Amino acid sequence: MIYKQSDNTVTYIGYYLPDNIRLTKPANVGSTKEFMMVLTNWIQISKKISMTNSATLNYRKIDQSNLKNEANAYGLDGEKYRFTQFNYDISSYTTFTINRRNYASVNLNYYSKSIQNYGYRKPWFSVSVNYTTKLLKNERLKLLFGINNITAGLIDRKIIHNNMGTYTTTIEDPGSFCHTFKIGLTYIINKGDRDTKDLR
Repeated sequence: MIYKQSDNTVTYIGYYLPDNIRLTKPANVGSTKEFMMVLTNWIQISKKISMTNSATLNYRKIDQSNLKNEANAYGLDGEKYRFTQFNYDISSYTTFTINRRNYASVNLNYYSKSIQNYGYRKPWFSVSVNYTTKLLKNERLKLLFGINNITAGLIDRKIIHNNMGTYTTTIEDPGSFCHTFKIGLTYIINKGDRDTKDLR
């Protein structure tokens, strides 16, 4: 369990002035309180399939009351200045054992709607797959092939900005969330027992 509190959260905020001019400036947006809990479990579905699931539960409270006077100075309506939300992230990692030297894995991630100081991030999900093979007689050399973010392009990662009552939508740069192909080579120098061999 994790608890975080910030009484002087600083971020960029935006205003829409007459003639559709948008003003962006750094500001102390107030306090943020956050309580987080992570739950994890491991399941052996069959002899060759295992699954690790985790859920991150998050309760966030944002108080931006100190922006009210600034909004009034520009003749803007900031609407709500206090936000409370429960959100969650879910991750599932499944391993498929093909034989002693080869196995594949699938990683699924879902992120629920999440409020931020500037508005909120809409829900999205991602899928990644890996294939690993063990090399050499002692199996200490591992070769991995993988693809991250298979779902990139199927769903946009959208951020809704609250510009003191005027809402705009931003789609995150696809370059920061695109298909990524990876190749990894790992060699285990020594297999330790973590000092548990004498435990009874």
